[in-house]
Amino acid sequence: MDTEIQLLYRLVFSRTFRQSLADMSMDQRKAFLRGWGVPMEFLDLAEVSRFADLTKNMLIAGLDRGGSELRSSYAASLRILEEQGINEDETFDRFLESRAFDKFIEIESHGQSFCLEEAFYRFASMELPRYFNSCDAGLTLVHESLHCITRRLASRSISPESVCHPLLRSTGCGKGGILLAPRRIVQPAGTESARNGSDEENIVYFYFAGRSFICGEIPPSAQAIIEFAMMLDEPIATRRRYGIEIVFRGSRVAQRLISLGIV
Repeated sequence: MDTEIQLLYRLVFSRTFRQSLADMSMDQRKAFLRGWGVPMEFLDLAEVSRFADLTKNMLIAGLDRGGSELRSSYAASLRILEEQGINEDETFDRFLESRAFDKFIEIESHGQSFCLEEAFYRFASMELPRYFNSCDAGLTLVHESLHCITRRLASRSISPESVCHPLLRSTGCGKGGILLAPRRIVQPAGTESARNGSDEENIVYFYFAGRSFICGEIPPSAQAIIEFAMMLDEPIATRRRYGIEIVFRGSRVAQRLISLGIV
């Protein structure tokens, strides 16, 4: 990446870098920028800061790429961080300075698509692990990541090849994953399915992005069958059962399971 472009990215995405420049004397700043090959008169820090805030808000809102709004996609995870002393602004500032976001920028700058929702998951899980070391916090982060990444995949704004989430398995027509977690973590309070069971009950939750976005609770007895079908039968068409759409290519094994009412 060109030196000027590197400087631009750091100015736009790193509040720490902008603050360090602001703290320099005029002579120090002029010498520093000369090392980057940028004349002092071309840099207006106040204008850069305003542009940086606008860019950050656009990224978080998904306005620049047809993505989801990170604040709502990771609402529970952000609350977990805030309860431990990291407010939303600080979280996103740290995200934009993270290795996970650097990877996002590196790939996007080469004209390839990359999932910002997955980049945020990598940042939170790998660079803020101590804030998600409790079972509930960790499962909350994983659930929100699976939900928003599969929804983003189903929108066709990124390709399945651009997503490398460890719990999402590729099939010939999309990606899917399964998570075992307490009902209160994966199902919103007040929904019919949430009212029908204990908050503490562990349930199997299914996520899939193919021709459409699919997510919902499945019975434990169906977990292994669905995992097997995802590997061999590539879920692609519609069949409604258990309140979600579970779909299979018409192999004899899958058709027999369907005819028996197992899946």
